[in-house]
This record gives sequence, C-alpha cells and structure tokens, in this order.
Amino acid sequence: MIRFAQYISEQITSQYTSLTGDIKTIAQADDIEILKDLVNPDEGYASEVLGEVLGLEDPASLKRTQKVRKELANISQKSIKGSGKISVYRIGEVKGSMPLSFSLSNNPKIISGLPWAQRLKDKTMYEYEVNKKDILVAPNAILRPGKGTDNEMEVIIMPNKVKRK
Repeated sequence: MIRFAQYISEQITSQYTSLTGDIKTIAQADDIEILKDLVNPDEGYASEVLGEVLGLEDPASLKRTQKVRKELANISQKSIKGSGKISVYRIGEVKGSMPLSFSLSNNPKIISGLPWAQRLKDKTMYEYEVNKKDILVAPNAILRPGKGTDNEMEVIIMPNKVKRK
C-alpha cells in the first residue's frame, strides 16, 4: 500500500524555493485566503488584494493582476500530475459562486480532521470531477512546504466547474 505522503508527492510538487517576483512575495505572505482572493472572479477586488500584499499604495494594475493570476495557474498546473479530467473531493455540498477548496485526497479521515470541516453539520465527503485546466491554484505549489496539513493536498476551483460523480 502506498503511504499517503508518497501519493501526495506523486500528485503535486512544491516549487516554493524557485519562486520569484510578485509570486515570491505572495508566497511569503503564507496565506491560503490570499490565494483564493487573487483568483476571485472580481478582478478589481483581486487587484486590491494584490496591491495590499505587495505593499502598494493603490490596487495593482489589472495587467499586473492578470499576469499574477496566469503565473499562479501555470505553477499550479505544472505541479499537478495528470491531464484531462481528474477527481477532487470535498466535505459537504458545493454552494456559492466564489472559489472553493477541494482536495486531491480521497481519505475522509484526513479531510474531516481539518479544523473547518469539524464545524460542518454534513461531514459527507463527495467526489467531483473537474477538468485539470479549471483548477485555479494549488496552494501547496505556492506556499511553504507543510502549510496547512502535511497530508491534505488542496486545490482551489470555481464551484460551477466541478461535477459531482
């Protein structure tokens, strides 16, 4: 049986040490919520967040924000093995229109052990299918190794891009 840590290392590879420029500054902020905000569908809001993270007096330009979003997506896509449709997992139903966290792990003990999952009434883990290209960002490819839990590999996806299996 493959240990989960080995499985994860086969699924995604952290590129943290090779990050440069704006992406390195974002990584140093070390906050998954910032990554979610940067891939928010409201580019104006994402520009405000980027400006704050970079220490600018005003929001970052739209061009700069789009460049950062593209870099985040490229790093994330390169770090996730496979192509086409992949399975992702989430506890509870998918609701809303903002980017949501999903896991590449199908181990309910790992996901249900996360602090936010313990607050949910519905602790059922659902499997979803997503086109790999629709994954907006993989925090473990951007943030420091070990951020969050060592056993859960998170990806951020728009809810309308997943289909329940």
